[in-house]
Amino acid sequence: MMVKLRRMCRGRLGAAIAAQRIQLHAIPHRDIWLRDSGPIFVQHPGPGEAQAAAPQLLAVNWEFNGWGDRFPAQLDAQLPNAIAKHLGIEPEALYRPGIVFEGGAIEVNGQGLGISTRQCLLAQNRNPSLDEAALENYLRDYLGIEQLIWLDRGLEGDHTDGHVDTITRFVGDRTVVTSICTDPEDANDGPLQQNLATLEQWRDRQGALTVIPLPIPELRLYFEGDRLPLTYANFYIANGAVLVPTFDCAQDEPALAILRSAFPQRQVIGLPARGLFQGGGGFHCATQQQPEGGF
Repeated sequence: MMVKLRRMCRGRLGAAIAAQRIQLHAIPHRDIWLRDSGPIFVQHPGPGEAQAAAPQLLAVNWEFNGWGDRFPAQLDAQLPNAIAKHLGIEPEALYRPGIVFEGGAIEVNGQGLGISTRQCLLAQNRNPSLDEAALENYLRDYLGIEQLIWLDRGLEGDHTDGHVDTITRFVGDRTVVTSICTDPEDANDGPLQQNLATLEQWRDRQGALTVIPLPIPELRLYFEGDRLPLTYANFYIANGAVLVPTFDCAQDEPALAILRSAFPQRQVIGLPARGLFQGGGGFHCATQQQPEGGF
């Protein structure tokens, strides 16, 4: 199966691989959601280290338990070690906070400000002994997050317990898009309105955030009886483009227009994502960026 899959990937990506624009590494895994199971790369001194003149690229290996023991996690939990091996990093050189955490649970602006949800970080199936203050300390030490904005809940049907990357994303240092619902009868309407209010009311010494509402699709899709958490917020920001999930519905073009306005320097590309969301996530969930730099 692995050989067949590698051959298929090479066939589809052959030109880019030949031009060395893409390097293909085959790593056994169960799920494609690398955002959650893979390492988080940071340009930040490790805990307790003095600030270096030039930031060093580091990798943080959190504990992964299959989104609160919902799914088998043993194979995917080994992905950070396998990726470290491909990058020439000794496994013992990975930073290991020792708590359960997933990359999709945090959104950052790269300047010390982060956003997450209580539904996920305070879930009893993650770290039941840790409260908000303790979790903030971990995120400060290992991700450089000096301030954390706590939203309450994520989308209905999200088996990750409300990952923030399906609802609210930074599109600038002090600008966010946040999901809203246009149907007052939808179960998502109340929680998303509360999140919107939290973001609009939040202040720090630099003032308020610029908050851009981003409606979720009115379309409702179900898989094996569960509602799929359809959203346009689970986009992936590449070097020159933004890849946005679309669902062949009336809200696709208005959502793309909002994001094109938010990313004027990048090409915003809508890509069909119904099939991907049957697995529970989108393009951001299935990716994990590595900043430029060396280890």
